[in-house]
Amino acid sequence: MKNIITKNFIFILLFSTLNPLLVAKEYKNLEYINFYAIAIPKIWKTLRDPVDENCMLVGKNVDYKKSKFTASICVLHLSPKDALRESGFFVIDNNWIKGGSMDSGMAKIEYKKDFTSISGSASCGISDSAGFHAAGGTCFTYLVFGADYSVRIDGNGDINLNNDIQKIIKTLKIKCRLPENIIKEIFSNDH
Repeated sequence: MKNIITKNFIFILLFSTLNPLLVAKEYKNLEYINFYAIAIPKIWKTLRDPVDENCMLVGKNVDYKKSKFTASICVLHLSPKDALRESGFFVIDNNWIKGGSMDSGMAKIEYKKDFTSISGSASCGISDSAGFHAAGGTCFTYLVFGADYSVRIDGNGDINLNNDIQKIIKTLKIKCRLPENIIKEIFSNDH
């Protein structure tokens, strides 16, 4: 079933699922069927990640080979704990941390009406005209838990674009929420 769904990585313009005033003026809605809907600026382009079919690259200038994109939006078909681990989140002294290439930062957990999320920033590698820099960027990661999947939004390492990423995150709609008892178990103090 998962293979059928991931093969149908189709984005549809929808103008009814998100804030219509926001979308009508400057944003367009994208929906990854059965998983999420999100609004991105109308001038942004989208590109399916050639390495991971469950990811979409979005931004003003999208070029995978040149590592040009504002954010990646990925569906993770993992357990919540595995999604946390793969996304670089871990616990030290009962505090959730976001790990990076050379440092780490405190993570923030949000319990919203429609979903629970964890987010954080840490150093990450970036490429520019001078080459690759192992800790040259600050990557923001936002992870939302669905019923049997998670949605992760990762910044590209350019801290100047994090405001753009924050704006699209505010429009995210998850299709099927993770049950409350599982959320409590994940974020309890018994890590």
